[in-house]
Amino acid sequence: MELLLVLALLGILSTAATVSLCGHQDEYAIEAAAKDLAAALRFASTEAEIRRKPIRLAFFEAGGAYRVEIADATAQSGFAPVAGRAGRVRRLMHDVRIVGIAADGRQEASMPDALVFDPSGRGFFGTIGLKNGTGQIIDIRVMAVTHQVCVACEQKDLEQDRVHAD
Repeated sequence: MELLLVLALLGILSTAATVSLCGHQDEYAIEAAAKDLAAALRFASTEAEIRRKPIRLAFFEAGGAYRVEIADATAQSGFAPVAGRAGRVRRLMHDVRIVGIAADGRQEASMPDALVFDPSGRGFFGTIGLKNGTGQIIDIRVMAVTHQVCVACEQKDLEQDRVHAD
């Protein structure tokens, strides 16, 4: 009898834990997608400076997937995937979509094909907004002067970029 009671209690507790964790799946997915996309933006910006060639973050599937590409005159589009993991097409996680891109302070009318990072530092800067199925939005910002990338930037990050501009 006691064994049945213990098993019943374990069943109830495991069900409650599963329900509790499922409620946070969308929240974790958008945070993971934002961190992954921010890492790709950092990589593209850094590679443009190191290789002294334009590097772009190309978007596919209406902004649901992306990869990092390097300028290549032999490629049909003028860009080819970089070697390694960054050159593979990466998909945003679980019902997460790019909902807006504000480049150079201007909201883009439609989803661009790519964001280009120029070795001279004149490449993309601005904000990329991600949204999940529950309506939660996270912004990723590429700073204009320092080209730092931050997810859900704090005011001190924005002030630091302004200081470098002066």
